[in-house]
Amino acid sequence: MESIEQALFTHFPYANLVLHVSAQNELTLRLCNPAAAALYGINAQNVGGKQLHHVLIKPMADFLESAAIRCVKEQKLLVLEATNLNPLTESLQSFTFNPIFDARGHVEHIDITALPFDADKLELQKERDHALMLMSSAFDASSLGIFVTDKERRVLRVNEAFIREFGFRRRDIIGSDFSKLFVGDDRKIAAQAYKDFLRGQAEARYEWRLKTPDEKEVDVLVTSAPLHLHPDRPLVIHTFVDISEHKHLEESLRWAKEQADTANRAKSAFLASMSHELRTPLNAILGFSELTKNETFGPLGHPKYAEYMTDIHFAAQHLLEIINDVLDMSKIEAGKFELIEQEIDVRLLLQSVVRVMQDRADAGCVKMDIHVDDNFENLYADKRVLRQMLFNLLSNAIKFSYAATTITISATVDAKSGAAWLSVRDHGRGIEDKDLQSVMEPFNQGQASISDGTGTGLGLPLTRAMAELHGGRLQIQSQLGKGTTVTIVMPGSRFRTRTAHTKTAKRAG
Repeated sequence: MESIEQALFTHFPYANLVLHVSAQNELTLRLCNPAAAALYGINAQNVGGKQLHHVLIKPMADFLESAAIRCVKEQKLLVLEATNLNPLTESLQSFTFNPIFDARGHVEHIDITALPFDADKLELQKERDHALMLMSSAFDASSLGIFVTDKERRVLRVNEAFIREFGFRRRDIIGSDFSKLFVGDDRKIAAQAYKDFLRGQAEARYEWRLKTPDEKEVDVLVTSAPLHLHPDRPLVIHTFVDISEHKHLEESLRWAKEQADTANRAKSAFLASMSHELRTPLNAILGFSELTKNETFGPLGHPKYAEYMTDIHFAAQHLLEIINDVLDMSKIEAGKFELIEQEIDVRLLLQSVVRVMQDRADAGCVKMDIHVDDNFENLYADKRVLRQMLFNLLSNAIKFSYAATTITISATVDAKSGAAWLSVRDHGRGIEDKDLQSVMEPFNQGQASISDGTGTGLGLPLTRAMAELHGGRLQIQSQLGKGTTVTIVMPGSRFRTRTAHTKTAKRAG
């Protein structure tokens, strides 16, 4: 019994040929319907496997073969202008060459239809052919990646821009489910969105992640629109735009905004802290100087005034330290801080720092112990800066140490790297792991300092910046509730004798 497809082909009122395309692109006749046999004067039952030139007159065979080869090469529908190539008839014909692909995306057959022109419909036919050619040209010439799918999500056609942009092979896409191009959950979302789109038939835009053949994931903007070529065969045309750079820019802007917000919060916290830090010594200075000026306890010379002078001097000294810290940090961040380097006896420097900090240690009920390795040599560095770094570390250690504990200040030589280690170790409240990074940032006091309610938050960041100016670094080890060790690591080249040897060697060279 004849199948429906065979019946349609046999009784089709217009000339219809089907060519087979071999792997070597050789063309042979596969099918010929009765209308074509009548038009070209050939036997429809005896054409299978024959070349065009064996059954058709030369002008017609040359024309069909040339157009078919072009169709195979371009892999797209061709609609050629009407021409009279058949001496048996005076009617003009319009030829449509439609490529038929196999499962691998290769052109396996070409369906050729010849339509006679009806004089009454000539202008309408021209407009239709022109529209098809215009759409085909735009499809292929577009710089945007485009493909067409049917209602089953199968890809029917894809343009060169999509192939070039995302690195696919045409044969891997034709006939495949377009949703499988996407990554993870986007694949399911694309399939559902396609169903919704077919119901609504309205243009839609989506942002999905596409996976290329080399496993690269790309952010794409997909615009889908209905393609009305035939009322019984709904098609969808999709355009693809790579928006990965746009996405990365969004992420960068989001990160920058978060950093700016963090900086603003740190600035606000710093200003609030500075307001307190500056007002406290200023109030002491103004208050005690006013009592002295007004001779509240009688004429000057009263012992109480001597106490006030001591308090005023201490408050002024503290105020100067705060201002110097802020100015030093500003100079370092502006790249205008200059080191004045000299040879330093580290043992003597540690002893002087401990003497200055002794009163604070006594007030906090903590002891201080100095340890210097026997092989620790003099350092070549900025003495004022190094002293300030040690003051900052020792001040924090005293502030956060438990009473009746000992702070150890040590100068050792690292056995592996030969670097100089200047460490301050306390047995205090310690720092939480999540705060170890934040305490190193300018104007951020970290959890420990915040709970204490004092300090500008510049001590550790300033010390780290000063260490880096010397080519060194600052490292922190801490355990909550058990204490903290902060170490200034100076490169071994800063030992005085090694520096001297280096300079001598350069002069000798």
